[in-house]
Amino acid sequence: MPVLAQLSWKIIEIFRFALYDASREKYYLRKKLTDRGIMKQSRILVIDDSTTNIVLLEAILTEKGYQIETALNAKEAFMRIEKQIPNLILLDLLMPKVSGFDFLEQLRKNELTRKTPVIVISAINADDENTRKINDLEAVDFIRKPIDIQYLVTRVEEILGTR
Repeated sequence: MPVLAQLSWKIIEIFRFALYDASREKYYLRKKLTDRGIMKQSRILVIDDSTTNIVLLEAILTEKGYQIETALNAKEAFMRIEKQIPNLILLDLLMPKVSGFDFLEQLRKNELTRKTPVIVISAINADDENTRKINDLEAVDFIRKPIDIQYLVTRVEEILGTR
């Protein structure tokens, strides 16, 4: 086997192990929180095309006891919502193909998801037009990136009534 192919297989093996290890760690953290009675019943869907942002938000909110689902795009998010409607959605606006604005508009048109609270988390300019759009689509809050973690956690707790 050529050296490059061997190296590629080694890299794949390393990533596979890292993903397995991360999912196993996530399982044990959830189990520990559930066993202690800390795991909250609220489900939060985090939608962001940046895996870095997803991992950060998932780590913070899982530690607080929330059940987290993630999606890298609108199509993935709608598949997760079809299975079970979350109690809260954290939504990035700047995503490829279907923007966060378009996703939120579709969400509001659906009778089943119209009242699902959404916190917009984005690096977009908070000018009058964007703020108006966010308000018109009935997002419960707009948090600019970089995220103020304490503010985000406080808002999540207030919205879900877990404070």
